Amino acid sequence: MIIALGLGVCFISLNMNFSRSGIDETRKDFLKHFTGEYTVTNSDYYDEEDKKKFDKYKVINDAMVSNQELLNSSSPRITNSIYISGNSLTLGSLMIGIDPVVERRFSTIHSSLMTGKFLSDGPANEIVLGAKLARKIGVEVGQEVGLIGQANDGSVANEMMKLVGILDLGGGDLESALSLVHLKDAQKILVMDDNYHQRILFSDRGKSIPSNLSVTSWDKILPEVAASMRFSIGFLWLISIMVALLVSVGLGNSFMITFLQREKEFQTLQVIGTNSLWVVTSLLIEGIILVGFGLVIGLILGSLFTWYFHMFPLDMQFLNGGKPLLLGGMKIQPKVRISIFPDPFWQIPLLVLSFFGLSMIHPLLRVINKNRTRFS
Repeated sequence: MIIALGLGVCFISLNMNFSRSGIDETRKDFLKHFTGEYTVTNSDYYDEEDKKKFDKYKVINDAMVSNQELLNSSSPRITNSIYISGNSLTLGSLMIGIDPVVERRFSTIHSSLMTGKFLSDGPANEIVLGAKLARKIGVEVGQEVGLIGQANDGSVANEMMKLVGILDLGGGDLESALSLVHLKDAQKILVMDDNYHQRILFSDRGKSIPSNLSVTSWDKILPEVAASMRFSIGFLWLISIMVALLVSVGLGNSFMITFLQREKEFQTLQVIGTNSLWVVTSLLIEGIILVGFGLVIGLILGSLFTWYFHMFPLDMQFLNGGKPLLLGGMKIQPKVRISIFPDPFWQIPLLVLSFFGLSMIHPLLRVINKNRTRFS
């Protein structure tokens, strides 16, 4: 019984630590890939109700940011909708102007390169496309594509650019819409001078944001991804609760069988005048002591397994048949280093003892009533 409880608690402990570590590592890998933790923009850039809508005319620049620490720890970007024309088709695209040198410091988007090369460090009229977008418009690395849209001064933005690389983003929607160009090239095409739309923060360590700017967290920009992560955490918690319930009910059933086998002992105690409350209390204390041993063994085993998987991280690809995970339209390959969190050390005992207490009500009442009937 103690071994069964210990194994159940071990599983719950490992599951809780894995759920928190796994979601946290996946989130970090996903955000580091391209999205970032926070987006600093003009206060009127995003629509208040729908962060998918933005006003491309609301720009910022280094002078507005002013905070040198923020400038050194974030990536400037330009975001605009533009048409891209290839050999066989013209399609709309989300063009992102980036600084390749800064992006390589903070993000890992360049690691998704499938063929060709990433953007040059300086402006060179180069463009990188998602694989699905390149395939749809019929272009390959080395060929030229035409860009046409509306510049920020109201004029027609148009340019011919050389396709230098193709990104493999896992086949999601982003792969069929994303195009990357150098920040300076985007500023030239869109007539933006030294302005840009966003500064992407990949961490929030002590960054002071000027009051004239707006800060939007990643979960506001990508609510569907945040909801998916919350669902995963909730689902793993549900599994833990179900395991705790099954273990506790099993314990209660085992104690009921044990109590029924000790009927003569209870009858003898009642014959010599022992109070029923004393019998119930004694049995309950006995159960709590046994449960306590099981909890200690389970928490120790859970901590040892957690420590092992902390030293040897789990590759999350095993959950997807050996393939990279696709999250928010981006392909990620997180490795989970499971960490020991303090919460399970009080949450698991509280959970198990609560269910155990409920499961013990019926066995105790049945034993006492049965003995009272026999005694009378």
